[in-house]
Amino acid sequence: MRVVFCGRWNKHSSAYDETKELWRVREALDRGRASAGALRRAQDAATALLLSQLERLGLDTVSDGGLRWDSLYDVARRIGGCSGFTRLIRIPETNHFHRQPVATLPLRWEGPILLEDLAFARAHTRLPVAVTLPGPYSLARQTENYRAVGLERLAEAYAGVLRQEIASLLSGGAAFVKADDPQILMHPEDARLIRHAAEILTEGLDRSRIGLSTWFEDVSVFPEYFALPFGLFFLNLTGNGKSAEALRGLPHDRALGLGIVDAYQTYEEQPEELSGRVRSIGSQRSESTVMVTTNTDLAYLPWDRALEKLGSLVAWARLGEGKGER
Repeated sequence: MRVVFCGRWNKHSSAYDETKELWRVREALDRGRASAGALRRAQDAATALLLSQLERLGLDTVSDGGLRWDSLYDVARRIGGCSGFTRLIRIPETNHFHRQPVATLPLRWEGPILLEDLAFARAHTRLPVAVTLPGPYSLARQTENYRAVGLERLAEAYAGVLRQEIASLLSGGAAFVKADDPQILMHPEDARLIRHAAEILTEGLDRSRIGLSTWFEDVSVFPEYFALPFGLFFLNLTGNGKSAEALRGLPHDRALGLGIVDAYQTYEEQPEELSGRVRSIGSQRSESTVMVTTNTDLAYLPWDRALEKLGSLVAWARLGEGKGER
């Protein structure tokens, strides 16, 4: 069974020289005592370290951990029509914050945002590399003036810009692009506009290489969740299991990323616990359409503990395959 990691990594909790240097340079830059080039070199070194460690663990697909960005939503800083970034707001269901953009329509894609990051990652690992972007609905909700602009208009505008970014990343060799859009499950009353934004986001692209992740809530709260136009769905299976029940009727050509490792907790799941979470999906899915991963980003755990949890997942997956676990 394939083991993937696609998301953000915790760069705050690490004793490695590369991450210490990253924070030293970052603080020096804020005081005007370092250059943007020095920051880039420090980011490169920390990213290369993480990629080498992930490859040694034996994962099948990796990502760069977003070590260059303060928040997933920071990609808005490179979107034409977004400005401000002064008001600090909490990211729902997390202890993380970001500075909100102020949006002025029309929004514009002014060129690749994460393509250089992807190219660097691909040059520093032999493994396929996946990329995470914010979903248009959550990005709209996290925009300071979304009420004034209109939530629907803003979500559609972000979807159009992010669609161009996804096209750039897929052309640039990304294994897949995952849209993290957790707030769609917090607002199922907006199902119509969410579906429309998702159609814009994926229109004309290879949807088999575009995934949706919603992290926190039970997907059964959203009507026709699996009818959304994505070829890959990431599910959090560490909770009450209702997400697994909602899978009935999912077309067999859709792929699944099963979040069976709890990225919030430091404890190590036992093999039987992981097996039970996968077993909840049943035997109706073909091996080629299933991958296993964490239930959310690994930005909540210390660096080394995150590596240990991923290593245990790899060990379980290899043992499970050998014994015909599924």
